[in-house]
Amino acid sequence: MQSDLSTCLRQLKTCLDTQQIPQARSVIDRITQLIIEKADESPSETDFKLECLFTAQNGLVAFLEKSFTNAKHFAKVIEDAFELLRKTIEKHSTLLGKRMSIVVPIAIRCIQSSSVPARPRELATLVLQDSIAYGCLQSDSYEKLGQLSGELLVVFQQGKLPNRFQQNLYELIGQLAKHFPESVAAPKRMRDIFMNAAEKQLLEENYPSLVSLAGAIRGLDLFLVHFAPSESDRELRQRLYLMVKKLSIWEESRSERVVFRNALQLLANHAPLFTLHLYLDHVHWQTMLAGKWIKSTNQDDRHIALNALYAFHGEVARILSCPELTAASERECPPTVDVLN
Repeated sequence: MQSDLSTCLRQLKTCLDTQQIPQARSVIDRITQLIIEKADESPSETDFKLECLFTAQNGLVAFLEKSFTNAKHFAKVIEDAFELLRKTIEKHSTLLGKRMSIVVPIAIRCIQSSSVPARPRELATLVLQDSIAYGCLQSDSYEKLGQLSGELLVVFQQGKLPNRFQQNLYELIGQLAKHFPESVAAPKRMRDIFMNAAEKQLLEENYPSLVSLAGAIRGLDLFLVHFAPSESDRELRQRLYLMVKKLSIWEESRSERVVFRNALQLLANHAPLFTLHLYLDHVHWQTMLAGKWIKSTNQDDRHIALNALYAFHGEVARILSCPELTAASERECPPTVDVLN
């Protein structure tokens, strides 16, 4: 089987030299079978094959490095290659940690390249997300982890990015902030990228891209796990709350509700940031969550609405049990009897 893989890698290099797209895709499909679908080999055999795949002069990573110079022509092949990387991470995660020094740079190069089409860049972000999810990417498996968030943030300097790519990039940056907070060198800059992206879209009628907005809200949700605004930062909490409230409004006609569910999930995860706001606007939240979202025919809608409703009731209960918390309010607070009714 090792000779089969070596043959495939030689064929892949030939396809690169001769720019044969269908043949290259066929070769990657065969490599996928050899790497993913073989169940009767020892861990050492698998490890050797992965070493060839990642480090050989004509290996998959070498192919990607050379194909980026003609990325539009090789776009579909690059997509297949990153899909193979994703499957490899999922199937052989225990063997991938020691190869993060190879996987991460090639993914970053693709993500940063404005000459690479959108879909391969999306898949490159997913390769890094998978590396986090399957435990391959760790501080001890990638020594440059502290530079990673900065390498991703510079991509936003390229101006308008494709919407789906933006979504994946926001979520990847959020995952880094959640899982590796010590690696985030510029948390305020990261926060501002999320906030500005979301607020800009919310100011425009009909939200021009629900896809990228969903990514920004999800990224914020993950970011806030370790970088929530302090109690004294009322202005930032107010901005966050207004975004979540605006996205909480139920509209049955909307076919795409991921961004709205992401907003409710942010509320469910970080309700203590908005205790007083939730109390003051208790009619809105009770109406939207208990009166609208929970009655949705969509199971995901109902599940997240229940989480948000539970969190909302928890914060209202805090106020009711400790009324002096309302002293910080600049608005007139409703009597507790009105809230209970």
